[in-house]
Amino acid sequence: MRIRILCWTLGLWIVASWAAGPAHARNPKVNLKLDQVTAAEAIKALTKAAGVSIRAPQIEAAKAVQGAVVPAVLQEKHSFDWSAARLGEALRQLCSRYELRLSRDYRTGGYSLYSAPGFAIPAGPPGIGLVEKQGVKLAVSSATSNYYRNVNFAAGGGPQVNGSAQLNLQLAARLRDLDPLKIAGIANVTAKDDTGNVLVSNQRGMISWSGSYGGNFPDEWRGNVSLSNPHPQAKKLTWLEGDLLVYRVVHHVRVELALPPTQKLVKKELGGLLIALSDYRPTGKAPATQDDLGLPGLQPAGAGPPGPSFRLRIVMRAGKSYVDERGNSYMQPRVLDAEGKPIPVGASASSGMSNGQWTLRDARYRLATKKQKPVKLVFDLYERTEPGKLFTFRMQNIPVPGRVPFVARKTVPAPPRAAKKPKGPHPYFQEGGATLAVRVEVGGRPAGRGTLQIGLAPKTATGFGPIRWTDVEVDAQGRATLKNVKPGAYRLLRVYRPANGRLDPLGRWQNAESAVTLAAGKSATAPTLSWTLPAPGAKQ
Repeated sequence: MRIRILCWTLGLWIVASWAAGPAHARNPKVNLKLDQVTAAEAIKALTKAAGVSIRAPQIEAAKAVQGAVVPAVLQEKHSFDWSAARLGEALRQLCSRYELRLSRDYRTGGYSLYSAPGFAIPAGPPGIGLVEKQGVKLAVSSATSNYYRNVNFAAGGGPQVNGSAQLNLQLAARLRDLDPLKIAGIANVTAKDDTGNVLVSNQRGMISWSGSYGGNFPDEWRGNVSLSNPHPQAKKLTWLEGDLLVYRVVHHVRVELALPPTQKLVKKELGGLLIALSDYRPTGKAPATQDDLGLPGLQPAGAGPPGPSFRLRIVMRAGKSYVDERGNSYMQPRVLDAEGKPIPVGASASSGMSNGQWTLRDARYRLATKKQKPVKLVFDLYERTEPGKLFTFRMQNIPVPGRVPFVARKTVPAPPRAAKKPKGPHPYFQEGGATLAVRVEVGGRPAGRGTLQIGLAPKTATGFGPIRWTDVEVDAQGRATLKNVKPGAYRLLRVYRPANGRLDPLGRWQNAESAVTLAAGKSATAPTLSWTLPAPGAKQ
């Protein structure tokens, strides 16, 4: 076996009670070449080169048991050229050659590899609609339609049916050089289904993901976006567009608190973040003041395995972004013993609340063992600031779940409104510019009062730019006007929200997407946005 280590990159960790500095490298360059090595030899060399713990429990167990047999594929010898590779790429090759499945160990920040005969590593992020830009491969990995229906029989005037619906998409990314923790989310998400309906995010103009997190490999990211629901007859999204946002600055922050604590309440404050440790209990017994009915099999509240427990409250100011190693805003602590070894810890009870200015998570954590003595509670956090657009993406032909049968009904509430109308001028504002006039009809008649969401994408030399949205009020005659628009050719998208919140669910929009050219000081009329119904007796 010949092993040649060219150099290796170790992430910089702050060893202080709390401090800020460069983000830890989760996907470092390994710069390593290996010639004819077994799985155990490759794992050992990669661990040293990357500065990250990589374990193979099955190989370790076989070494500890005399006469144990290691799977033949793990004894095969292969060569690897990782002289220009990052850890994620090296781990994939390792798993592919030796038929291994990878799992992350967030307690140690390392990885574990398990024998998985026949397991295949996908070449790119699993999903469809693949987009490749600036070293990022982005795809849709799943689509889920959520429907909710309720019938109120106690309402005056007879039963009333209410409900809501939305389309949830999970996106997956594989990153060449970008740290997954730098991804801020997906914004300005818009789509169009194959019946002509335009779908928008309910958090228009904001970071519109309900969650983001890393995958098993260190170069993976996943996130969720929600859209208004497609038409019941829709089979796919003709296109899906959005902006991938990234944080330009990521600082690693380490918080260390002594265990047992020296005070009843210990607090650490960072910029916009407060961590409070209290109510430390050296054993699993609940305080004597709590009631215990003495019934067999029942324990008082807070009781559990006989290990130390503590209460932890984390308060984060709105607009701040702190996450743990997994990209999780519900930041999980690690507990270490005197030798620096992790102690298993889990939340036995937790709750949360938010008032728009602060977000609070209140949890009790319990250690699962009495053998190891805790000496330190550690948070490895990442403060992320300065979000901005990395690129705009456009995916095509995304299948959506088929129609789900429901009890017949006459009306359906409109999708939820956007959180707030943006303040100030619309995105393509220009004083004294063009005027865009729009007429909205429902069933061939003026739509009446409501709100029209207008999306504009300016024409460029290579196509159309990003879609930007604004709200315009619709009058009783179904008319809406957007003034002071920068002259030019635009792609125009429109979504109408009636004031009474009711549209026939079997209808569909005509001219939801069109084109318009606007001239300075002049008014242009867009094609009528029309909600039409199928002919009587037509198959739905």
